Amino acid sequence: MVEVQSMSNTQTRSEDGESGVTAVYCRVSKKSGNSRESGDSLANQAELAMRWIGQDAGLRGGEIRYFQDDGYTGTNMKRPAVQKALAGIFCGKIQALVVKDFSRLSRNHLQLSELLELILPGYPVRVISIADGYDSARSSYNMDSAIKNLFYEYYCRDISHKTREALYGKSREGIYAAGRVPYGYRRDRQGRLEIVEEEALLVRKIYELSCQGESCPSIAAYMNQSGGGGTNRRVWQAAAVWRILHDPVYAGNDVWHRYENRYRDGFITESVPRSGWYLQKNKRLAVISPEIYMENKRCHPFPTADGHKKGPRHIFHGLTKCGWCGRALCRAEKGSDLLVCKTDRQKNKISCDRLLQICKRVFTRRLEMGDLEINEEIFLRIFISKIVVKGGEIRICAKVTVANT
Repeated sequence: MVEVQSMSNTQTRSEDGESGVTAVYCRVSKKSGNSRESGDSLANQAELAMRWIGQDAGLRGGEIRYFQDDGYTGTNMKRPAVQKALAGIFCGKIQALVVKDFSRLSRNHLQLSELLELILPGYPVRVISIADGYDSARSSYNMDSAIKNLFYEYYCRDISHKTREALYGKSREGIYAAGRVPYGYRRDRQGRLEIVEEEALLVRKIYELSCQGESCPSIAAYMNQSGGGGTNRRVWQAAAVWRILHDPVYAGNDVWHRYENRYRDGFITESVPRSGWYLQKNKRLAVISPEIYMENKRCHPFPTADGHKKGPRHIFHGLTKCGWCGRALCRAEKGSDLLVCKTDRQKNKISCDRLLQICKRVFTRRLEMGDLEINEEIFLRIFISKIVVKGGEIRICAKVTVANT
């Protein structure tokens, strides 16, 4: 049994006789706040689009709706406003999409080409990029546009590389450039780490218990029972204990390059294997001696392959939940198409391919959209908020209302 629930008041179909709307999509990568960067602020993009629409006979005087993503990267489609705009296009509610330039819509040239060449031509929508001089009603997507979009993407990669090198330079000078400060330290006025002695006492106690052969869960339980949370009433978890026991900063090392932004159909943050970490001796940061740290490594050796998961995530990652325990459904094994609940593998399982076909069939029938020949990831992120699987029952929580109006 398949049940569809709406998570939004957005209607997917216009009433009879209602004309479509013109969607103006604007995006900036950093939160705009009170700044008005020349040409790229949300207000400037909207103003440019308004002037263009006012000069177009086909769009002038019609209804205009604004879709704005403030502080979202263009290297992927995980943006709420662009997903709403595309949902309106796929459901026949939007007749035109206007952007300042194609870099606002996407900086992934493959994803953008798929949208402009394969997906959007199948829907009654006019696509306009003002700065690129593109209007789908007058011209087709050509080589000039494709080359421009390629440069949009490589601009992001170049900025990412320069930012990374700047952060590495700060780290070599002893400035802590990472986001979260390790437990037991704080930043001083110069941005360098300094020891918080109250927390450092707890770190030393954790290493003492570890060298006595205690496990991470037992150490966490001891710290909670003995009131070892410090003045901030910290509740200890085994995972937090494990991170402290395997962090070389406590033995007097500046550590950076633990994570890296890599481009895989958009920028994603990945953990770097320990062999790729950059270490620099800094005795000022030592909470424990190097000998104690090495002794702990013998008591709690690193797992194989640096403990990092390999391989891509399944397409339903973050969407599928178990109807009994509420936990996420995971791959049965590496590379498998079967999703299972780790609590009971036999009680709750379904294949990715079958679940994808069910989702497409439901939305094709409810929205009367014909065959959904669109990127599967785009389809899932635009229309679906959550999928709850409970044996033979599947409950799909949709981001848009799927009942006909």
